[in-house]
Amino acid sequence: MKMKKTLILALGVVLVSSSAFALSITGSKHDLSTTTGIPGGVLTGTTKLCEVCHAPHNAVVPIPLWNRTNPAAGSITVYNTSATLSNETKGIATLPVGSISLQCLSCHAAANGDGANVSIMKTNTLNAAVLASTWTGTVSNGGLGTDLTNDHPIGMNYATAETTRVANGGTALVALATAKTNGAVFFTNGALLNQMECASCHKVHDNAFPPFLRVNNAGSALCKACHTN
Repeated sequence: MKMKKTLILALGVVLVSSSAFALSITGSKHDLSTTTGIPGGVLTGTTKLCEVCHAPHNAVVPIPLWNRTNPAAGSITVYNTSATLSNETKGIATLPVGSISLQCLSCHAAANGDGANVSIMKTNTLNAAVLASTWTGTVSNGGLGTDLTNDHPIGMNYATAETTRVANGGTALVALATAKTNGAVFFTNGALLNQMECASCHKVHDNAFPPFLRVNNAGSALCKACHTN
């Protein structure tokens, strides 16, 4: 009897956790389904939240079961001209191959021949209606495009920037370990460690702090996760 109660309690925790996760994206701007998607931007033919970006089988990219075509890394130009940037960052004109930010840019750069539209990657896991989906909204790329030279640097090594920024006349960054504690997240791309990417500041499945920020930015808290002034 005790074991039965324990199992029921555990199942309840799982269900509550799952519901909390699902609710965080349902109805948000990342919900493109016709059932719960927000007015002004859905994909006709799909009633599911996840399949626009993810495939349970035969994914295009194994991690994270990616169901979309990413733009070529070399097509994305990034911010790299400030005199206070690290020497490594100054040398990066385009995103490194394999950057996780390319997944974000598969929609936000509109670089896949889709113009200003969102499209679904045509895999054999989707039915005909979904494959024929059309975007009902207006410009979907968030105003980014492929030229990110006027946006925060991405595809760079935070640890390197931390150690060389002062040498280049800039203000010291928050220590890597502290930045992580403050809510920033850094990524591994092959041999490249502690990479600053779109998802360092944005949490794609959770819009508790719009626009999909990792922490509440009141008082510029998210900026101060990494910057000392």
